[in-house]
Amino acid sequence: MQQERRTCRSEDPILSLSLFLSKERARRGAKALVVGTLDGRLVACAGGVDGNTIAAAASLRLHGLPEHATYGAGDTFVMSVIDGDTEPLVLSAIGGEDMPGMTEPHVTRILAS
Repeated sequence: MQQERRTCRSEDPILSLSLFLSKERARRGAKALVVGTLDGRLVACAGGVDGNTIAAAASLRLHGLPEHATYGAGDTFVMSVIDGDTEPLVLSAIGGEDMPGMTEPHVTRILAS
């Protein structure tokens, strides 16, 4: 008999994405993981930061504009653009290990369901 690997699940894609981001944040040792739109709207987040602020800051950075959000001394701010189901999305990671390409396919899969 195979044991279910996920202990928390949801049929709601946004809640599912939040649950996934929470597990992924812990795995990476990140302070926060945030998914937002290119224009800075929050889609989902995990971690102890304001997701709306991070989504907006990521949008500003992508457009080459200054942003003044603070994340903590020495924390990295890594972003990647994801081909979302209906529009491109931005995955932002604050702190932790940078793992390019490891999270993006899962975000796309969860939101497509």
